[in-house]
Amino acid sequence: MSTRRVVQSLVGLVFLIHLLGAAVAQTPPNPPTPQTIKTIFDYKTDLKLTDEQDRHIRQILLDLNRELQLEQAKHTIAVYELQEFIKKEADLDQIRAALDREAAIRAAITYADIAATRKINKVLLPGQLAQWRSIQDAARNHQP
Repeated sequence: MSTRRVVQSLVGLVFLIHLLGAAVAQTPPNPPTPQTIKTIFDYKTDLKLTDEQDRHIRQILLDLNRELQLEQAKHTIAVYELQEFIKKEADLDQIRAALDREAAIRAAITYADIAATRKINKVLLPGQLAQWRSIQDAARNHQP
């Protein structure tokens, strides 16, 4: 399969994922189950989040989701191209460049997550932020 065909397929896939993400964002959350990872919204009452804070945080996460979908599609393409270069025993400079592109995309994904977390933290009042961090620490300490 040609690289162009793969790119076209991935662009179509990203579009479908975007539509699905929009539909999921408008679906009311399911009640928590033992396998469900709790989010900040599960602690809305405990944290005393206002409706405005809730809306702002949801928008931050929606924007993050869109960015991550695009970056994941880019990453898939970069990995495919890298594999093709390795398979074809391409010039090492080409392989190095492909590795650098793939690593840069992974770094962009991590950075987007960190930036979104910082934005959410700025939405919270100092007491809410301290309580949220405490909740997160407790959750991390109880995970296997």
